[in-house]
Amino acid sequence: MKTFDNLTTTTAVARRVWLSGCMMLTGLGLVLGLNPGRAMAQPGASTPKAEGATGKRLNHIDLVVADVAENRAFFEKHFGFRKIVEFGDKLAVLTDGAGFTLTLSSPEVGDEKGADAPNAKKPVEYPAGFHIGFHQDRKEGVDEIHKKLKAAGINVPEPRDYHGAWTFYVRAPGGFYVEVFHQSRRGR
Repeated sequence: MKTFDNLTTTTAVARRVWLSGCMMLTGLGLVLGLNPGRAMAQPGASTPKAEGATGKRLNHIDLVVADVAENRAFFEKHFGFRKIVEFGDKLAVLTDGAGFTLTLSSPEVGDEKGADAPNAKKPVEYPAGFHIGFHQDRKEGVDEIHKKLKAAGINVPEPRDYHGAWTFYVRAPGGFYVEVFHQSRRGR
């Protein structure tokens, strides 16, 4: 008999559970008042989409990390995400409360998603330059997050003007970088 605990023999069950989970998250989002059709340019941004925008937007990203709990705590504590659901040390689904979902999954979950089984156990390595970014409405927002990270003992460089934005990068526990930036001329 196949069980949910035996990840290598439960691909079909895992897919059904994954689909059920997605439907549950959609319903939970509606209960929590999260608007999946919001017309914002990016989570946290106060400007609507440009005229003529097609309605397509990034609504989630799944980052593979070696330690799901450590990364979940990092994004909850420093970036205000809230946990929607967590499956032990395998998967955590977080929301920013404005329609964006951040999923953190362990390398083992890759096997359930159809990845090659031998590759699912390899250490996670992101390519040089890979990062995710959080736009702030004000330059002071960048400075506030920087100050909180520094006070928490995280090694973070000072914000600076870079490529037309006030920005800094911090390395997340998952080995990738998180950019916090303000760019006043975004989308123009």
